[in-house]
Amino acid sequence: PAGNLYISDGPLDVVHKVDAVTGIISIFAGQYKTQGSGGSGGPATSIKLFNPDAIAVDQAGNVFIDDPVQGIWEVNPATNIATIIAGGGAFTIAEAIAQGKTAAQTFFGDIYTMLVDPAGNIYFSVYSTGTVYRVDAVTDLLSFYAGTGTSAFPATGYPGPATSAKLGNILALAMDAGGDLYMADAPNGLVFREDTTGNITVAAGTQIPAGQFGASCSS
Repeated sequence: PAGNLYISDGPLDVVHKVDAVTGIISIFAGQYKTQGSGGSGGPATSIKLFNPDAIAVDQAGNVFIDDPVQGIWEVNPATNIATIIAGGGAFTIAEAIAQGKTAAQTFFGDIYTMLVDPAGNIYFSVYSTGTVYRVDAVTDLLSFYAGTGTSAFPATGYPGPATSAKLGNILALAMDAGGDLYMADAPNGLVFREDTTGNITVAAGTQIPAGQFGASCSS
């Protein structure tokens, strides 16, 4: 919301911030070339990250950082306090959904892209499963949002219920003002749109042969 740019720098184990006003870049979270774990509840620049990748920012300006080992961190820009809010548990995503476990009790692993909606719900894709998951802002429960948990080339099951469609690797997410979610399935060359009723359709692209990457989207 303030226009600041956040850059995930996995090899250096930090997240950088480019100030919208001054253009100055600084370390926002993590310690330079200090890979590790721990520090939840403390200053963001004191925590240790492990190859941070996906980043999302909510409407309040809170920054969400995916750490493939520790889970999703939330950093409050006003206090600079960083807290692990999801993904640091022992259950697999499939186990958590089946058993009603919370996101805090679940291990996420290879999140590729992440988005936070105006209500605070978190959406993320897991590269290996071709699936988009949702973390409810109120209950902290996980659910399938699109895909079945198994990737597919070519994609199948659309148009129709999003949780019945088999998708490829979702590399980008974006949401419009009406709440429709757009998902870039690069290996299949398609951008899918899931409306607020849970129906999935192709918004752009044509199915391409496996191995040719082409689809992308941004918020």
